[in-house]
Amino acid sequence: MPPSNGDSFFNSGGFKGTYGSDFLTWYQSVLTTHMSSVMAKAHANLDGFGVRLGGKVPGIHWQYSNPSVPHEAEYTAGLYNYSTLLDQFKSSNADLAFTALELQDNNVYPYYSEPQELVQYVAGLANQKGIPHDGENALAISNNQQLYDSTAINTFNLGFDGFALLRLQYVVNADGTPTGELSPFTQTLAIQPQKVTVTINNANTSFGQNVYLVGDRDEFGAWNTQYAVPASYVGNGVWQATFNLGANHSYNFKAIKKDSSGNVIWENGSNHYWSVPYIAGGTATFTLNWQY
Repeated sequence: MPPSNGDSFFNSGGFKGTYGSDFLTWYQSVLTTHMSSVMAKAHANLDGFGVRLGGKVPGIHWQYSNPSVPHEAEYTAGLYNYSTLLDQFKSSNADLAFTALELQDNNVYPYYSEPQELVQYVAGLANQKGIPHDGENALAISNNQQLYDSTAINTFNLGFDGFALLRLQYVVNADGTPTGELSPFTQTLAIQPQKVTVTINNANTSFGQNVYLVGDRDEFGAWNTQYAVPASYVGNGVWQATFNLGANHSYNFKAIKKDSSGNVIWENGSNHYWSVPYIAGGTATFTLNWQY
């Protein structure tokens, strides 16, 4: 049975006990059971069109870090265990669409909101489980480059396959003419992906260190080493990274060495500069020598 008093269920800590776990697990299972039924019918009738099917999960981020009732808003919506929730996406062969990629953390009273933490957590689970995932903004973005940048950093660095801009009327007028929002949106998010391979020579590392690349645009980590692009060791002090950058966009970037504790060593010298060409169906290449 549902709790007789929803407030006390959370405020008295009942949601943490055996009954709370059992109830919330069942509550979420109503969603996953419904998804299983809907997706089975959808696959039977729509797979012939050759387009991937997916489902949307809202980024319910408020009360995420409330010290008294953490995740209260999510649990109330039936989002109790994201891992088992995403397992249903895997079982149903469905892509995940997740929201709130642009929002900023505000983890103090009364909001206790952590949308960035939530997006990173769910995207990490999707990556681990091999579930294709796409992102959306939650609210209209207007005259706020920081929100475009937050969206781009999440989209390009958390394994998202694409991004859907909600509320098109903010970037295009009813007659099709552009608003002032079109340029920052297209320059930040609407880019043509180009597969690239960057080779780093003479990057001699110590035990536990790996080599990464980080640059000035959001898809290159925006100089944030947390989002640096990992390279793989190919031998003789040579490392390579294959990933996507924006065709016909220019980048300043550097190689770094980072260990498992997060300690970072930057290469010396000036930034490397590359204007990435568009090579249809091909891979653009760039080679640099680690600067000591």
